[in-house]
Amino acid sequence: MYLVSLFEKDGIVEASLGGRVTAGEIDVFGTELIELLEAFSSQPFSMLIDYSKANPLTGDAVTALARVKDECFEFGAVEIVSVVNDEQDLVTHQTMRLQEVLEGKERFVADPAQAKLKKHEPAAIRLAA
Repeated sequence: MYLVSLFEKDGIVEASLGGRVTAGEIDVFGTELIELLEAFSSQPFSMLIDYSKANPLTGDAVTALARVKDECFEFGAVEIVSVVNDEQDLVTHQTMRLQEVLEGKERFVADPAQAKLKKHEPAAIRLAA
């Protein structure tokens, strides 16, 4: 089960995953998410993915989620903040995405209060005279 909210004015995308989440469900989530991201027209955005209410993800689900995150970067994500179940998940997920973490593109937190996102103003539309 998942819910996605798009806040175009602030350049923020929020997604919540809950319950038992399989790799197949993450693939469906990713497909629908990418369709929504096309509305940003390559504008930069920040993304929050909260899976703290989901059962611990299996290895296949974690791999599928990593693919979705990589696609989000291709569609203009400037940062992705993930809220995980606990400190053990934080270490596991952060280690898997270490390159993105070191580059400052991705953060993992176990406390939703630490999931602060940068706002991104939509680019101004320029008209030729």
